Amino acid sequence: MSSSSFPKLDTEVSDYLNQILPNSSELIIKAHNLGFRFFIGFLKSEENSGLIDTVITHSRYPHMVIGIRTLMKYPFFKFVWDLRQNHGDVMISSEFNSILDTYNAVYSQLVNYFPCVLINRKANPIKVIFDDKYNVFVIDINSYKGFIADKLTVQKHRYIMLDRSECIQDTETVKFKLGDVTLTVKQYVQIKYLIEFYKLALIYENARDNQ
Repeated sequence: MSSSSFPKLDTEVSDYLNQILPNSSELIIKAHNLGFRFFIGFLKSEENSGLIDTVITHSRYPHMVIGIRTLMKYPFFKFVWDLRQNHGDVMISSEFNSILDTYNAVYSQLVNYFPCVLINRKANPIKVIFDDKYNVFVIDINSYKGFIADKLTVQKHRYIMLDRSECIQDTETVKFKLGDVTLTVKQYVQIKYLIEFYKLALIYENARDNQ
């Protein structure tokens, strides 16, 4: 299966990416159309989380192990660019048409490790659905609006485990304000993932510039 044209990035994702890394979304789209192939599988590592990883191949780099390792906790993803030592360095499973399709497959497993709890505060009970390095993404139960809070403000409260399927749906529908952009948890995590793919795009772009 060869990679097809790049699916359209959500406007919010593109805008936030470009705020962090100017013109990054343009380079990601450009690199996607230059012969890379995208798989889920496993990248051999001492820090293997047991989660599926993203494996990327290209005819120009047969000697390299390329991909995005999936981690259970922040930063969630880690770009891999290593010399291939043996065939066991990489295990490949399914191939996908795009990096976004591959992300969706990775996310469908990773989301099961996000928090999914109710904190019964008297004035405003909240649901916690995502845990970043310093912050948590929470939903006000009364208004069902999302907001971002300092992790320390919820750590000492007792909590009740909730239905995982409900929280997974919330990560795809409830919006959170980050600067000038509103994003779902799934979009926010996708940005972290695409930043790792951007590192590969830069390598490829610099190699072409030096030819």
